[in-house]
Amino acid sequence: MKIDLDCLSCILKMASRNARLITKDIELQRKIMIKVIKSLESINWDSIPIEFAFIVNKVITEVTGNPDPFRELRKKSNDMVLKIYPELKRIIESSVDKL
Repeated sequence: MKIDLDCLSCILKMASRNARLITKDIELQRKIMIKVIKSLESINWDSIPIEFAFIVNKVITEVTGNPDPFRELRKKSNDMVLKIYPELKRIIESSVDKL
């Protein structure tokens, strides 16, 4: 699937959501959005949407100066899952259908 007009709103929504996830700084969020919007000017309409998602994440990395801007979020998510893992494992092991 190639990028079409409907992809643009999703790309901007993803950029906005990700900007809010990684920083509470409104000015930094705005800088991210402005740079993403400017990058739309040179969009390759023959590319696929995931390619532009990579560009959005590259913009976030550049604007924040953080090579791993999702590190804290990923750590929190992993910690949450690790807390419930023993219970989930117990449930699966005691079930008849382990799939």
